[in-house]
Amino acid sequence: MKNILEQFVGLYPLSKTLRFELKPLGKTLEHIEKKGLIAQDEQRAEEYKLVKDIIDRYHKAFIHMCLKHFKLKMYSEQGYDSLEEYRKLASISKRNDKEEQQFDKVKENLRKQIVDAFKNGGSYGDLFKKELIQKHLPRFTEGEEEKRIVDNFNKFTTYFTGFHENRKNMYSDEKESTAIAYRLIHENLPLFLDNMKSFAKIAESEVAAQFTEIETAYRTYLNVEHISKLFTLDYFSTVLTQEQIEVYNNVIGGRVDDDNVKIQGLNEYVNLYNQQQKDRSKRLPLLKSLYKMILSDRIAISWLPEEFKSDEEMIEAINNMHDDLKDILAGDNEDSLKSLLQHIGQYDLSKIYIANNPGLTDISQQMFGCYDVFTNGIKQELRNSITPTKKEKADNEIYEERINKMFKSVKSFSIAYLNSLPHPETDVSPKTVVDYFALLDTYNRNDKQRINLFAQIEMAHLAASDILAGRHVNLNQSENDIKLIKDLLDAYKASSILSSPC
Repeated sequence: MKNILEQFVGLYPLSKTLRFELKPLGKTLEHIEKKGLIAQDEQRAEEYKLVKDIIDRYHKAFIHMCLKHFKLKMYSEQGYDSLEEYRKLASISKRNDKEEQQFDKVKENLRKQIVDAFKNGGSYGDLFKKELIQKHLPRFTEGEEEKRIVDNFNKFTTYFTGFHENRKNMYSDEKESTAIAYRLIHENLPLFLDNMKSFAKIAESEVAAQFTEIETAYRTYLNVEHISKLFTLDYFSTVLTQEQIEVYNNVIGGRVDDDNVKIQGLNEYVNLYNQQQKDRSKRLPLLKSLYKMILSDRIAISWLPEEFKSDEEMIEAINNMHDDLKDILAGDNEDSLKSLLQHIGQYDLSKIYIANNPGLTDISQQMFGCYDVFTNGIKQELRNSITPTKKEKADNEIYEERINKMFKSVKSFSIAYLNSLPHPETDVSPKTVVDYFALLDTYNRNDKQRINLFAQIEMAHLAASDILAGRHVNLNQSENDIKLIKDLLDAYKASSILSSPC
């Protein structure tokens, strides 16, 4: 046996990891202790965080300076570079390939206009260099203590190399979600256009009688004489800064003044009007708040900090979230998401749209047990209406590529249209999209069980009640506690697919 084993000895090298620790000794240790180098590094690490906050303040001030008086092109000069072209192309519900390319070009040029405004800012060239620390921040600091901290990094500017690269992304003119130009053109401009349409309906209703009262209440903040000006296309250039976004959002949603008195916004008057309408089809649309400027997001969601420093902080955030959302999602009031979806069939379904995103396949999966029922139905309708070219007849893959491209170019589909598509017969509900939203359920076709998503949230919240009451500590030591928290957050996430109508 020994001879047999010996033939395997030394065939393969043995891998070992050596760990070394550098310990200062003698004069080196004396020098480090005498100079306090370790303490200096610890202090610099703390001051680094403070300087990052000062840099972010500088970026906010720079962004505001560049966009405060900047105006996007209202009408085209060289083609596909104006707000008016954006509005016209955005109004086309089913854009063809050429129109989609034109729309992309308009958005690209509008983004570039915003970035050009930044590049024309006096200190743009220094924003991501050592000159920001050495030249600009010392003049920008508030008080001697901040100036002292910034001066401490005069010869340590390389500390901020990675941070500068991260902030540089904000000023990109590419189609990137972290960029300011993307936030304004791809996210806020569509909301602004929707509000223009909604306001036109509100202005024709009894709510218009309250406009003067709103104008009076917001006179100090408004830069226009009549609030109707806020909902015209050329006003979009005014809401490019965080300051004016806040004014715009306050007019829509209301605000609390310095004396803790609530000043009503347009949506609150619309809500009062809608509550008086027994016929839901006569209700008015609510206006939508614009997204905050990049670097201001952490203010937008008060219960979500940049990071959780303790279990207690995380638990407090979850409790705040639950308190904020429970009435909005499943409250007893008729404006809750639950109530609206249960009565969705009473509205004009040709004007309620579901986005062409994974939410559409989720609904298909829940209704039919197959994710691509709607996708296949829509593509088949495209095939029925689009004659293939000679080249496409010879190569069906080219034809299918065109069909797929056209399908992806459509951003949303009305519920009425989706209901009209052929679909497999099923002996269980929901059978239509209206049924799906009215039931508020997910159906597990394997277990033959139906789960109400709003009840699921409350069940998950109850299961985690001891944790949320602070009766458990050291959550990272308990896999079961972590699972209960995850189940609660997953329940909230699952309910978000019910918000697909837009």
